[in-house]
Amino acid sequence: MSPATLWHRGPLGQELETHLGKPNFGDGWKRAYVGWVHFYKVLILEGSDELLATLSVSQLNSYRLLLEWWRGGCQNKAWARSAKRYIRTEAGSSDTDIDDETPMQLQESAEPGGPEYNKIMFALFKGEFYSEGSWARPSEIQHRRRAAAIEAACYRLGYSFHPAPETSEGGDRDTVDFPGSFNRVFQGATIEACPWLSSEQKSGLPYYLWDLETQRTIVVDELRSPPQYTVVSHTWGRWRIGKTGISVKGVPWLVPRNSKFNVHYLPDMLQKSRFPFQSRYVWLDLVCIPQDRSQRAVIEISRQASIFAGADSAVAWLNEINSWDGMKSALHWMTAKYLQYSDATSHPSEDVKNYPSTGLFEGLQTIDRERTLFETPNGWFTSLWTLQEACLRPDMLFCNHKWEVLTDPTGGSIRLDTIAALHDRLRFYMRDAVDTSEEEEWPIPAKEVFALMQHTGMDLLLQMSPTTVLSLGSKRECTERRAEAIMSVIGAVNWHRRLVATSKLPDAESLVLDTYPLPFLKEVRDVLGASFFSSNYTYCSFWDVFERDDEGDLVAKVTGTLFPFTPLGLGDPRLVFASESSSWLDHPSVKSWKIMGDGRVKMPRAGILASWDDPVDSEEIIATVMGPGLDSEADQKTLETLGQVNLRQWLRSLFPTVRKHAVSLWQGPNGWSQGFILQDVIGNGKIYAKIGDYYTPAQEGRPMPPTRTVNWEVL
Repeated sequence: MSPATLWHRGPLGQELETHLGKPNFGDGWKRAYVGWVHFYKVLILEGSDELLATLSVSQLNSYRLLLEWWRGGCQNKAWARSAKRYIRTEAGSSDTDIDDETPMQLQESAEPGGPEYNKIMFALFKGEFYSEGSWARPSEIQHRRRAAAIEAACYRLGYSFHPAPETSEGGDRDTVDFPGSFNRVFQGATIEACPWLSSEQKSGLPYYLWDLETQRTIVVDELRSPPQYTVVSHTWGRWRIGKTGISVKGVPWLVPRNSKFNVHYLPDMLQKSRFPFQSRYVWLDLVCIPQDRSQRAVIEISRQASIFAGADSAVAWLNEINSWDGMKSALHWMTAKYLQYSDATSHPSEDVKNYPSTGLFEGLQTIDRERTLFETPNGWFTSLWTLQEACLRPDMLFCNHKWEVLTDPTGGSIRLDTIAALHDRLRFYMRDAVDTSEEEEWPIPAKEVFALMQHTGMDLLLQMSPTTVLSLGSKRECTERRAEAIMSVIGAVNWHRRLVATSKLPDAESLVLDTYPLPFLKEVRDVLGASFFSSNYTYCSFWDVFERDDEGDLVAKVTGTLFPFTPLGLGDPRLVFASESSSWLDHPSVKSWKIMGDGRVKMPRAGILASWDDPVDSEEIIATVMGPGLDSEADQKTLETLGQVNLRQWLRSLFPTVRKHAVSLWQGPNGWSQGFILQDVIGNGKIYAKIGDYYTPAQEGRPMPPTRTVNWEVL
């Protein structure tokens, strides 16, 4: 099975019992503990390839996290002992290998407490192995796995900067002899990168690599065995000099010049003595993709998912940064603040006024966590190409101009997703402190990191989805061919390969809403199904369909109100939610919707849950609605979460004389459903635009709305 079908697989205990032929392990905590012991025995001690082959990356990563926690790998070991004591006691098992000197005394039947990390990991253990007749839903388990990966990454980083007594310093995590396929898991805060991509989409080697020893570009097929390699992410397109390149020693094509670094010295930069990774081979676009738009070049561009996923390690090369002192100062302060909230511990820090800047902004002026005043963030964080690369390898490391790796005080490498996790948890813990005087205490480098994550979309890294990539993609910098920069991570490359074969790549004039080519959007829509239309924003795009013509009359225009991205230059609405799940069922009518070249969506049929003119005595439909406020004209341009309302009544009360319909997108197995709300634009009942979204709560046995013929167009 491919990751695309495996990623939502259920609990580890259920997987083990299926593998063993459903043995009788009992129920409750006995079942959980016996399953945990047997899982270790079968997977680690016996090295079962059969069990390993059935596990997804998410499941493997979850097991690694649980082993780390069970062994006390990144917290005070007394808390780990208390959790093990509870589990073994509840299972009725011997507790002889637990240190009797542990100071943690548990009340009878009281679940382990302590740091947030301990609680979250205990909840993950319970979800993966505990069962009383029925197992937890796969979606619930995946949520716990993600939460555990995030908390564990923050905890590791926190105690690397602020060591505590009886903390393992990570040694126990490396003592287990994991099977070879464990190299599929991530070491940072990511439970699984791009789970929507299949194993085929993530498999394969680059055509070219740079050989650090021979100092030249080589053809991979000419090597005797598949190589391990490091992939380097960087950005240079906006700084290109001239249309032609120059000869670079060891590279069989002309390399474009740029104003960020001198490409003539690339061979000197890519020397084994300077490069800080063990792999002999490196993938870097300038020396591994022909820069001539040849067929080989465009083929390699479409294979970025496999190139990045197959790399032994990944690194972001921030060649404008000369020192990591500012970044380390920021993380020192941020981890202290994190531990203060999550662990209830205090850690001294230096005078925040003495912290150096991170260098992540050019022309920095005034900054706070919610608003920044600066010239430009570092180019790597604003490039569209690097957005794709970060999604494919969220475990990416950072190197500065001198190829020095960003590390913690123990020498451990700090990953992109770990920084994203720290930002995520701090934002959660300090959400009530944003407008208080505590804001003024933040040192400049910490504010820089926080603002950078917020304003470049990297705060969404740990909840990334194809629709999120599309949304962020319309706000990132790209000199040309925007779709090429993200098509691999979305899994929509066939349109490109077909056009390459006929030498007919679309030009800028044929882009839908000046953003993406129509063949690309059609394939993305086919790949994603209803989720293509599922995004919602803080901004109500309905009002953008109106403009004045030369005579001053109000006319309607197409703005793509159903699209998961906003047209270029239309502002910067904040993405709130882009939902996807392999277990949800699209409404059958969605297949009939057709994207047009001008950005309209033709809708021959629709599943209508409720309408503005439903009879007043119709059955109530309770739903959570995101819609425009009505207090003022300004409020109408902001989508607000209105809480649970009677959907039919709300449709009647919002602009009462205008046609409105709640249209179904999809429904979960427990009856939870999502859709959007359309409102008539010109009064003929045929031309609509989206004005809001709705979500109905879980209700077992809820039928999907029937399909109706409507023949609408949505602007």
